[in-house]
Amino acid sequence: MNPAIRIVSLTFVAIVFASFGLVGKAQGVNRNMPSASSGQDDKDDDDMPRSFEDMLARRRIELAKKEYEENLSRAREAVEISTTLKDTFQDKSGLDQAGVKKLERIEKLTKKIREQAGGSESDDTGSSLPHDLRAALAKLNDSAISLRDTMEKTPRHVVSFTVIERANEVLDLVKLLKNNPRF
Repeated sequence: MNPAIRIVSLTFVAIVFASFGLVGKAQGVNRNMPSASSGQDDKDDDDMPRSFEDMLARRRIELAKKEYEENLSRAREAVEISTTLKDTFQDKSGLDQAGVKKLERIEKLTKKIREQAGGSESDDTGSSLPHDLRAALAKLNDSAISLRDTMEKTPRHVVSFTVIERANEVLDLVKLLKNNPRF
């Protein structure tokens, strides 16, 4: 989901919940006190958020976990595709249309990973690029594996320069292969 839409949605939810809280206070309802007629213990309230801020914090944590898992899934898919490319085109002299489509998929996945990690278009690896297809595909596969491994080792709440660097390396190789499908 687009970050701007997510912020607007969370703001709308915050306004709605805040208005319900004000209505409850205006009516003299104390939400923190268990009612005598409910028959519920205080221990049941431990599972429920104490305030709107707690609910928002829990939601942010859930979203961060989900985004982290999605990024790990993207990295794993990029490794699978790059391994397939390396194995398929190991003895060929160029990439066919299916190979170029696979490169585009790797590019899309990697750009999303880099974006979520806080990287931008202007980031450049400056790494040396291979001059033949087999070496380029092998390096692409190695870089994708390195990206995946780095992401798996990095906690979700850490912004990793290494993840961004590995993503840029993969993107440089994809660009090289897309621009020169016939070495």
